[in-house]
Amino acid sequence: MRPEQHPATPTLANLRVPLWQGRQPVAALWFSSAWLEPAQREARLLQAWRTGSHAWRFADGDLLCLPEPIWMECAQAVGLPLRRVDGVLQAGPLTAEERAQVPAADLILVEAAQAQPRRLAEGESLDVSLLLDVSQHTLRTTYDLSIPEPPPLLPELQGKDVRQLLGKAIPPRSEASEQFLRSLHGQPSATQGAPLQRVSRWWRDVAPGIGLSVLSWVGNTLDPGRTGGSTGSVGGIAPRRNPRPVRPSAWRMALGRLAMLTRASRVFGYRQGAHLRRMMGMFERGDLHEALRHALPLGGEAGSRGPAFGTPGRRESLTLSGARGAGTTIALDEALMDHLRTMYRAAFERLDRAGRIDEAVFVLAELLHARQEALDYLVKHARLAQAAELALGWDMPPAMVIRLLMLAGDTARAVLVARRDNAFADAIALLQADHPEQAEALRTLWAVLRADHGDWLGAVETIWPLPSQRGQALAWLLAAEAAGTVLSVRALVQRATLLPETLADHAARIDALLEVEGDAQLRLGMADALLDIGAHNASTRALAAHLLPVLASDRSRGRSHWPQERFQRLLKLSANAVLRADMPSWATTADAPVPAPLGRSPLLLTAPSPGLHSLHDLAGLPGGRYLVALGEAGAVVIDAQGRVQQRFAVPAFRLVIGDSGEAALAVATREQISRVERLDLATRRVTALGTIASATFASTFDTTGWTVLIDNRIRTVDASRHVNDVLWHVDLPGPVVAADFFGASEVYLVAAGHELEVWRYRLPGRRRGAHEALQPVPDLPLLPTPETGALQPRIYRGSDGRLQLEYAHNGLRTCALLAASAAETLTGDSHFQALDCGLLVHLPGTERSHSVLLRYRDAAVLARVEWPGPAQVRAREQAGLLLLHDRLGRWVHIDTDTGATHSMQLLHV
Repeated sequence: MRPEQHPATPTLANLRVPLWQGRQPVAALWFSSAWLEPAQREARLLQAWRTGSHAWRFADGDLLCLPEPIWMECAQAVGLPLRRVDGVLQAGPLTAEERAQVPAADLILVEAAQAQPRRLAEGESLDVSLLLDVSQHTLRTTYDLSIPEPPPLLPELQGKDVRQLLGKAIPPRSEASEQFLRSLHGQPSATQGAPLQRVSRWWRDVAPGIGLSVLSWVGNTLDPGRTGGSTGSVGGIAPRRNPRPVRPSAWRMALGRLAMLTRASRVFGYRQGAHLRRMMGMFERGDLHEALRHALPLGGEAGSRGPAFGTPGRRESLTLSGARGAGTTIALDEALMDHLRTMYRAAFERLDRAGRIDEAVFVLAELLHARQEALDYLVKHARLAQAAELALGWDMPPAMVIRLLMLAGDTARAVLVARRDNAFADAIALLQADHPEQAEALRTLWAVLRADHGDWLGAVETIWPLPSQRGQALAWLLAAEAAGTVLSVRALVQRATLLPETLADHAARIDALLEVEGDAQLRLGMADALLDIGAHNASTRALAAHLLPVLASDRSRGRSHWPQERFQRLLKLSANAVLRADMPSWATTADAPVPAPLGRSPLLLTAPSPGLHSLHDLAGLPGGRYLVALGEAGAVVIDAQGRVQQRFAVPAFRLVIGDSGEAALAVATREQISRVERLDLATRRVTALGTIASATFASTFDTTGWTVLIDNRIRTVDASRHVNDVLWHVDLPGPVVAADFFGASEVYLVAAGHELEVWRYRLPGRRRGAHEALQPVPDLPLLPTPETGALQPRIYRGSDGRLQLEYAHNGLRTCALLAASAAETLTGDSHFQALDCGLLVHLPGTERSHSVLLRYRDAAVLARVEWPGPAQVRAREQAGLLLLHDRLGRWVHIDTDTGATHSMQLLHV
């Protein structure tokens, strides 16, 4: 409440000079309510405000005290000027006699030539910020240009072996046993690489037989079991291993044949047979403690590198191994193998009856190689955490790993594995029958993750089976319906499927959509959504029946090119007898000519003239829309007619598009850092995701995350929360010379001495394929490609003077003619860009530039685009779409499925 005015104190009549005149050092201003309305007082108070000022509100006006006196003309002041005299603010110059008759006060006003004293305590402190209307302004934080610290990495998701899980329950293994197991499984021993130690070991083995020792030493020296390169340090979430077929070592096979010719194989067999007899005797006597430490493992999926030349040693622990590489083998006939399996199985049953769970698990997993049975055994005995760690270490199927992690209460790592392998659905199905609570928790997390990535309808579909979450599902459905794009009409179809009784409330929207002059793209989106539904009801069939006549009208007027086959499917879905009777007349109308798919015949295109705005990046959106990056001017969404539909006031130089098409990242590079903002295209919300060091990055992101390459570390960061939330990372073994990102793979060219290694990760599971060595040709560009891993193209002029291209593909030399005329000139270096659909070559010129798209295998021309004037062209490839654009605000759109094309200019934004 405003303070009430106190009763007037005795005042003096007829002050000699009631107000200040001329130029005065004004310390405060008074805004009287008698001659100013509240809005006027507030406006003038804000006009006169200075940093450090203070304001008070009284019943009859407002007071503004300036931080220090300001000289001003009193007649031109926006309020009543007050000077500070002896610590008191006065509206006029009082004489000593007049001042003595006024009671003590902080403020002396003059009204009708009479002094009116006030104390500041009678007023109310005024917060001027409340007077400011900032609802029409967007507040942005300033850019932090400091290089961010590397984000903390997540704990390694590699799992554990039984040694880590059981600790001192099992004694350590001896050095002799370690050495044998390493050699048996193709791993270098701890002493490998020390010549004196190898010679000492060779000399120690001379006594049993010179031939045996020589063969064993030579075999282990020439075939140390190297894996062909380091994978670097893997942390956060480990990539799934991709076992490669193993071929027997040529050296070992040759030495094996030599052993047979020299009869040294008999010595091997005798020594190895003695070990087997000793081991089986231990099992028969019931000495399981020692028998298990001498037992030979059976089975395994890695294959064999050839015959073993050593003798098995004694284990000092029952540690379970993780996923091993290929090892050497001891030749045993099938009958003996069956006997060993029976003996190991009997040992397992005895250990199980005795309650020796650790040793029983060891027999199942290590000796019998029954890893799934071992995990089931641990679950049976409620050792869920141990089972989960072993499943991770053994790289079991992702749904099984997720199930065990959820049962063990490790939800965070379960979600990481599910995101890595896109295995939410399989894991939920595995949990649903016996553990519905864990299945519900995982389903909820999956739905939230899909919503965070802009897949609103996918989130609704995921969470709808949970009645307790229907409120959240409805909120996501409403958000999708409010998007105003193809997403909104697909949301209406989903509403007709899930909530058919509520569809009548949206009759007005449906009628507007079905107007003949309405948006044909939205109608096609609704029709496609209806055909994608698995189960239909009366509401979806009614939608199809209302939609069909308008689709026919669009098709007859050339506004859309929907195939006749899809019309027939929609007609059948509608189950409408009247429409079915009219359908023959539609069917007699021939389909409009549809362009052939890209590659059937070369496309010859001409780009439009430059636009009016600079275009830094471009991406296609559902419904024929585009997201355009304008640099410092922000980003805009425009429709197929060039009309602006949305604006985002954040700097945007590069765009990263989500798989759903309803979310994107705007990246603005500032010197050595890049600032990342998330654009939610459905809700028009902007979220700051932080800054990262300037890096190479993928142009798309999905529920797994967004791939960023900084130095030689590949990171997958969470594109829905913060760029410092690392979901997965791997350190490459050397500097990255080049990298590129494609629809189904990521390719990295890594320097390894004088060679390059091609590292390829397959998406979406991020499985690493075999990395092969590459000998690059000096002084030629190096281009990662989705098929062969790398290309080195070369442009030269042929004997006829015309520009030609040459490169090697799958070992074959391929040539292509780039320019139709020998008069073509280049104003700068040509530029190459590898795409999934082919190799794109940009040829800049003075009067015109060219972009040529070639097929990889034979360099056949798929498309040629001519750009009037000089052009620096960039390309973006999306599902069924290729966009070519330059900085001058123009682009060419190519549908790679149908070959349809059109071009646009950036005119009015």
